[in-house]
Amino acid sequence: MKTAGVVLLLLWSGQCVTAASSEALQTTGTGKDYPPQPDIQTVLREMSSLIAEQRVELKCSNAKLEAVEKKAEAMEERLRASEKTVEEQRAELTHTKTQLETVERKAEAMEGRLRASDGKAEAMEERLRASEKTVEELRAELTHTKTQLEAVEKKAEAMEERLRDSENVVNELKIENKAQAMGLNLTVADVSDLKKEREQSRVSFSASLVKEGGGRNFGPTAVDAPLVFRNDFTNIGNAYSANTGVFTAPTRGVYFFVVFVLGQGGSTTTGAWLFKNDKRFAFAWSHQQDGYTKPSNGASVVMEKGDEVYVKLHSGSWVLDNQNNNCVFSGHLLFPI
Repeated sequence: MKTAGVVLLLLWSGQCVTAASSEALQTTGTGKDYPPQPDIQTVLREMSSLIAEQRVELKCSNAKLEAVEKKAEAMEERLRASEKTVEEQRAELTHTKTQLETVERKAEAMEGRLRASDGKAEAMEERLRASEKTVEELRAELTHTKTQLEAVEKKAEAMEERLRDSENVVNELKIENKAQAMGLNLTVADVSDLKKEREQSRVSFSASLVKEGGGRNFGPTAVDAPLVFRNDFTNIGNAYSANTGVFTAPTRGVYFFVVFVLGQGGSTTTGAWLFKNDKRFAFAWSHQQDGYTKPSNGASVVMEKGDEVYVKLHSGSWVLDNQNNNCVFSGHLLFPI
């Protein structure tokens, strides 16, 4: 930049000198009268002064130019920084756009899921409305059923009241029938019932151990053993079984039972138990050294229908029987209750 300024200054100086020489020649050659011109020294001095000014001005221009160049360099540096910042911002903008696209895709997916959820919610709401409708219908049906139930209960109460009235009438009729029976105004049915009751109250039996043949010993045994009295020579009501030796009560009442057994003296005892169901209630027992012994025992017992009575040989004891019916088991109904 400095070299170009010097060349321009020299060219300008040469033009000025050439112009001054041309004017002098023109003045001399024509012979006309012209005003006096300064001499070459004056011109050179002026030119020197002008050149000095130009140099000063050129220095100022150079200084300004350097300042401008520095500013230009600073601006260029700022421009490069700005361009770098722009590039970074572009990269960031690209990244942001990518993120934005990703977010938009996610938003679209979420919107799809939201629409699906809305659809499910609508379906559930529809089902809920249907359920609520069903509940309302069931409530209405339940209310109707309760009403019907109340009506049935009222009818039942009325029928129960009528039944109580009928029972009262029946009881009155029973009392009247009893009164008539007490007055010996018996009907055919009453007579039949009385006959049946009389037949049921006629219960009696007796049985011995040996049915036929010679004498026979029973025992001794290590434990209590059943004695089956097989010769049932009396069995009114058929409540006694000669096959099992068990008497079964046909009706509830008070019964009397007795057992007789025969034994021979010696070291072995003679004894038998009376059992009601599984419990003992009477014991016939004896022990003597010589001769025969005949212990016996009996009792009155209350029996329910179906209760059983039987005899067991006492453990360690023995008895004997023959056609003379020495061992006998008997029982009969005293009165029903």
